[in-house]
Amino acid sequence: MLKLIERVRQLRQSGKPVDLLAFADGGALGYARMLATTQASRKLRVLALVGNVHANRAELNSYTGAPPMGALLAEHGRTVSLNASYPGGKAWLCMDQFGCGPQALTGSPKALPAGRISLVEARRDKVWLYDGWYDLGELSASPPARPAPTPPPRSEQKTS
Repeated sequence: MLKLIERVRQLRQSGKPVDLLAFADGGALGYARMLATTQASRKLRVLALVGNVHANRAELNSYTGAPPMGALLAEHGRTVSLNASYPGGKAWLCMDQFGCGPQALTGSPKALPAGRISLVEARRDKVWLYDGWYDLGELSASPPARPAPTPPPRSEQKTS
């Protein structure tokens, strides 16, 4: 992601009409509305980099029970949704059973050479999920940009 941000900066400096918009904490519906509004108001093509759960086009996300961003964006016009794949590696995740930190990830058996795109529809149980695949290469865990805030000390409870 950092390399992509730096490349966008370089393209802008060279006069290319490219922009970067970061978003967080809006939920799938908030993200979809914000991106669709941005695209329509500026007549842009939008490349949204999100995890594969968010890019999914299924009517309902099997993890959250709500429509994923990919399905909501598709309601606002032509979109291309790619499922990220990788041969393995690690990611910084917070998981109840393991806490937060680098976690090993099992790769996709369909992983392509790094950087390749395959526009072969991805379906599961006859549901159209993605337009294709984009391979990221082996993943490496990046810690958060800043540590989580330390909770305030517990006040002593008074007993009567």
